[in-house]
Amino acid sequence: MLEGRRGGGRVMLDCGASFVSDGPDGGVAVVLRPENLSFAGTPDDPQAPARIEDVTFFGTHIRYLLDLRSGARLQLHTPIGDTARAPGDEVVVTWLPRNAVVLDDAPASTTN
Repeated sequence: MLEGRRGGGRVMLDCGASFVSDGPDGGVAVVLRPENLSFAGTPDDPQAPARIEDVTFFGTHIRYLLDLRSGARLQLHTPIGDTARAPGDEVVVTWLPRNAVVLDDAPASTTN
């Protein structure tokens, strides 16, 4: 999960990525599925610099554990046959904005 803020119809994440997203201004959390992340994208896709912490082969895919510069951690799954990467490699993680689930901060409740 990545944290950030939405303002003026744009989500700006603490990891440096940003993308267009309708909704109220304020704090947000963004959820991304590992199979929807990529090491390749277009300049228009959200992008976050990361460092590969761990690589695990699962038979059907490779799982990468990533540390983002913001301190957040993500998992990225790639199919077998993609370019091999190793722990310690510096990479850029991208995704399609339509694959991001944006959760708005719930308004604080008040009790009397």
